[in-house]
This record gives sequence, structure tokens and C-alpha cells, in this order.
Amino acid sequence: ASHNLPQGAVVICNFNQVYKIDGNIFATWMEILRSVNNSLLWLRTEGDDTHRTMRHYARRLGVRGERIQFARWAETSESHIERVK
Repeated sequence: ASHNLPQGAVVICNFNQVYKIDGNIFATWMEILRSVNNSLLWLRTEGDDTHRTMRHYARRLGVRGERIQFARWAETSESHIERVK
């Protein structure tokens, strides 16, 4: 699968900047992941500290941290659009 996303997975994607993700939104995503088999959350973030923190909170909400995948910032707007097709 492209971008290291599993083939056939239900991908919930949000490429907003991470500061826009509040606790209520994150908890709602975790509820969806718990409810939908073979689903994952794909976020655009930079920084391993952010990745560790988000996975930590996912585990606290009953979701394996590996079900959150991270995309780095795209080089161009075109490459960003292309990866979500």
C-alpha cells in the first residue's frame, strides 16, 4: 500500500496542523477507531515527541498506538494533494 498504509484499511485522515486537534476531537477519533475494524488515523505532524504523545493518549483511550500513522509535511502542494487520492 502507498504511504505505508495497510491495504484495505479504513483511513481517517486529518492533515490540519496538530495544534488544532483538541481533546474532544481526539477522543472522538479514538471512539471511531474502537468501533470500526481495520481502521487507522492518518495525521500530518512533524516530530517524534508529538508521535509518542499522541500514541500514548491513544493507548489511554483503549486504542493501540500503532493505529495512528503519521505523514510528514509534503514538499509541494501538488504532492500533498496527490498523496490523499
